[in-house]
Amino acid sequence: MLKTIIIEDEVLSAEKLRFLIAKIRDDIEVEAILPSVADAVKWLKANKADLIFMDMHLRDGKALEIFQEIKVETPIIFTTAYDQYALEAFKEFGIDYLMKPIVAKDLERAFHKFDSLKGGAVNNDEMLNYLVNKLKDEGQKNFLVNSGKEIKIVPTKEIACIYADGKSVYLLNTDGLKYLMDTTLDKVSTLVPKFLFRANRKAIINLHRISSIENHTYGRLLVTLEPHPHFEIIVPLERVSGFKASITDKR
Repeated sequence: MLKTIIIEDEVLSAEKLRFLIAKIRDDIEVEAILPSVADAVKWLKANKADLIFMDMHLRDGKALEIFQEIKVETPIIFTTAYDQYALEAFKEFGIDYLMKPIVAKDLERAFHKFDSLKGGAVNNDEMLNYLVNKLKDEGQKNFLVNSGKEIKIVPTKEIACIYADGKSVYLLNTDGLKYLMDTTLDKVSTLVPKFLFRANRKAIINLHRISSIENHTYGRLLVTLEPHPHFEIIVPLERVSGFKASITDKR
């Protein structure tokens, strides 16, 4: 049996991938599902796998941080919501990718490419360096949201804000429509481009959708968006400097 691991912090995504793997291949066993950089590093230091499925972003940071801690020579299939520049990297360096949401035919294609490697170690260094440089200042171009039983794709440029309400996270688009997201605000903040700013612990806002900024108490700022969510957006004093810098360099 070939051994694979899934490095993924979204439980439903990981379980769906495990199910698809079992459905397509009876010679590949999922040894572990690892939700964080720390968990992945710990497992890889003590164990070996024949294949790795890896989400680009994890609960405690970017998946590429794993390679700063340990050298990995195992073939990697990334699961990603990134598009053009990621695809170019994977094609150029011969590492496959699965765009979320993952479907069976794409997984079969990835396994075919994996089989063509005929085992043995691979050198991920060049591909990883390429991705690090590409991902440094760029953010995700689309986000997945839930709309009843349907999963919709929302382009990042159409986001007015993303906010937490209790234990749930919602996306408010530029048309004023609200959608539930299957993620955390902390994870989203690692994915967004510069024009989406983490205003406070509750909200990430689109700087291009600001209609007014007012001075508030204790050096804080009151921000109004168009469209605006159902709550006030207050930028705390410790974030004001970064907020103003982002406003003058929004792109």
